[in-house]
Amino acid sequence: MTDDGSRQRKPNFRTAVEDLKAVTAVLAREAQSVLGRRTARFLGVLVLFAVVGGLLVWYIAPSSAAQKQALVVTLAQILAGTALLSGLYFTWRTLQVNREGQITERFTRAIDQLGSEKLEIGLGGIYSLERIARESEEDHWPIMEVLAAYVRQHAHWRPEEGAEDPEEAAFEKESEGGSREQAEPTEVLAPGPDIQAIMSVLRRRTRSYGHGEPERLDLRETNLTKADLTGANLTGADLTGANLTGADLREAILTGADLRGAILTEADFRSAILREANLREANIMRANLTGADLTAAILREANLTGADLTGADLREANLTGADLRGAILRKANLRAASFTVAGIREAILRAMKLTEEGPRGALLTEADFRGLKAANLTRADFTGADLTGADLREADLTEAILWAANLTGANLTKEQLQQATSLDFATMPDGSKRD
Repeated sequence: MTDDGSRQRKPNFRTAVEDLKAVTAVLAREAQSVLGRRTARFLGVLVLFAVVGGLLVWYIAPSSAAQKQALVVTLAQILAGTALLSGLYFTWRTLQVNREGQITERFTRAIDQLGSEKLEIGLGGIYSLERIARESEEDHWPIMEVLAAYVRQHAHWRPEEGAEDPEEAAFEKESEGGSREQAEPTEVLAPGPDIQAIMSVLRRRTRSYGHGEPERLDLRETNLTKADLTGANLTGADLTGANLTGADLREAILTGADLRGAILTEADFRSAILREANLREANIMRANLTGADLTAAILREANLTGADLTGADLREANLTGADLRGAILRKANLRAASFTVAGIREAILRAMKLTEEGPRGALLTEADFRGLKAANLTRADFTGADLTGADLREADLTEAILWAANLTGANLTKEQLQQATSLDFATMPDGSKRD
């Protein structure tokens, strides 16, 4: 039977626990401001455990010697375990703080090295930053931002004002009776070893935009001529206006990358992934895109003169206004690709006839479509496209739209033309026009 003293302890115990919670909350706030959040929390747990243990002793109040001895042994074991855990915690915390301090010191020293005028010291800083980025997940993205900023600062690309545009020079040469391909672009010096070293760091990194990196890599208007970016993951990277002339981008991942106005002359994109990449107005002359994945890529008004697109996947790509003269498209997959000139249908419907010059969409004069069994042009939209002299032997034109297209001198059969869904207002290979 419980005595009166025991009955009075229970309400007192509840009151004591409530008071303890209030006091603990106040102490926790004070300790957090002085010691830091993690340490304050841990110490708070220890204090709470000690007070609760004391309250339990007071509440249970063992009467016999055996009960007292058992309680003392139990509490001693609990306290010993708590002491061990606290020791381990503080050891781990000390090591962590020391490690963070070392990383901060190494980061600062590497930044100082990066700014050195001596090449070897600068290279050492670059590789030190790479090692820190690998070891510290928290520092990975800040380091990538630092390296990208360094490239933008030290390899900035901006064509000299007043310099003759090599493309304009090529057109002038062509109009004077010369060959467009004979006009070589002005030679651009490759960036220094420090920039090449940073490209190697970017190529070796294991994270990318959306997978460990919160933002897009910013390499706008940079000179990356002949840079080695083989297999680099540049998903979503901003390369607007960058100069990648002769760069090695084999098997690189450029999904969703922004390459508007970029110079990609003679760049090597073999087996590269450029899905949904924006290549609007990019200069891709003589680039090697063999086996590249350009699914749903935007190639509006891009210069693909002489580019090798053998086996490239151009499904659903937008090639409106693209220049494909001399391009090699053997075995390319152009299923549902668009070569439409915006507004051309409406303009022709208003006039109800073709102008003498004819509407122009993608410029495919002399494009090479041989070999597929050649190109897969299923449902491709060639509205208003100039296919003068194009070799379309064995190309699959099933449901292709050739509305108002110029097929003068094109090499294709009547059977292929019958596969197309629309030939209205088109100029036939023999020069005749369809109504």
